[in-house]
Amino acid sequence: MERLNYFEPYKSKGAHEEDQLTRAFFVLLKYSLATNYLFYDLIISRLKNAQIDQDIPVFSSLDFSTISLRTQSKGISEAMVGNKLVSVLITNEDVELNTEIKRVDREAVYDGVISLGTDLTVLVENKLETKGVRAKQLCPGAEDVPEEVEIIQWPVVIKWSQIIKSLHSLLEVENLNGPEKLLIEDFLNFVDDHFIYLNPYDKFHYCKGNFRLLNRRIKNILSLIAKDEQNVDYHRNWKAFFIRTSLKPLKMIGLRLNFSEEGWRSLNLSCHFGDTLGQAKAFYKQAKDFAVVEKLKNKGWMYKPNFHIGHIQSNIVWLKTPEGNEQKYFEYWKESLDKLRIYHQAELMELLDQLEGEGVIFIDDKGRQDIQKEIIEPNRNIFSLRPGFSLIYKFSPDEATELDRKNLMEKEIIEKISEALGLIGETPHFLESEQTMDMVED
Repeated sequence: MERLNYFEPYKSKGAHEEDQLTRAFFVLLKYSLATNYLFYDLIISRLKNAQIDQDIPVFSSLDFSTISLRTQSKGISEAMVGNKLVSVLITNEDVELNTEIKRVDREAVYDGVISLGTDLTVLVENKLETKGVRAKQLCPGAEDVPEEVEIIQWPVVIKWSQIIKSLHSLLEVENLNGPEKLLIEDFLNFVDDHFIYLNPYDKFHYCKGNFRLLNRRIKNILSLIAKDEQNVDYHRNWKAFFIRTSLKPLKMIGLRLNFSEEGWRSLNLSCHFGDTLGQAKAFYKQAKDFAVVEKLKNKGWMYKPNFHIGHIQSNIVWLKTPEGNEQKYFEYWKESLDKLRIYHQAELMELLDQLEGEGVIFIDDKGRQDIQKEIIEPNRNIFSLRPGFSLIYKFSPDEATELDRKNLMEKEIIEKISEALGLIGETPHFLESEQTMDMVED
């Protein structure tokens, strides 16, 4: 079986096994020339730093048609043995190895073998933790390497964090082709999903204000606090990651990076209650008095009405509420549950006039244009009211960075979500407990 065919994974092993990480990285090496270059450059750099000069060929001089790769290789085929051999350990941290690389008597199964034709053979040993490294594993089997092959005496140690940082740098290259970029992104997502502890960008202050890296950290935070990681997803309209809930008044909780040309402006935790007709019915039935909203405001939450009209499964028109009438809006819908239903066009237009007259909504020029375009001109006749109500908590970049530096970001998000759900008398049973997060951090 060809282990580097993308469609032939190690089905007998879990995704968190280190062999799966080796295979994933070798798949990337197989299909991404840029990744080959950066990995080879890391090897050469480490050799130079160790002042080991054994005339290793430069990457541009290699014959790419002769490059081949194998993982979980029992022995080394004669065709993969070059004139020189270097042993590379990939692991989680720097480690000084006083291990001389030499032929040893063993029936070796190598994590990975890279053949650069007649120029060089690279043996790769992957260890997720340095404490699992055994010197003998870095040495080739005596029967695998002929005597005439020159073995570089000392191993090269490369941290996974170095590889991941280099891959992120590659993604910033404008002329990197689309398929190659997708492969790199897939690999980095794989690391995030199954080997998050290897990710060097696991705190906001390591992300250096980079939009893509900040978003990866946001996704990781939500994945850590969700009881089921499958409930974490990306909302293309919101342009934000979110957690699905099983609550009737609120199906998604978003954590959005507010980013502009000037950089990172805020991190917005958002709860959009009543976003559909069914959710609105559940929300205003469960919602506590407006005094609870005011208490949330005192804790730093912002609130605002989110009135919109839906047609089938789409939201088609949004209308505003007069400033200062937020409480009137909230209490109107709590007392008017019978108005939360399906409407035909004529009765909808009558209701909108009534709502505007009572100060629950107001219809500005844009609102009138949208009503004309989305309701009247298409002659649609079935509509649902969706009088949503949003709570938003904004973390400043400094606040979020400091919380994350102190390992408090996940707990703070859980606490804030718990505060918001107090409005409907619910608890975040779909999240890990703060006590569980304490154990994770320890």
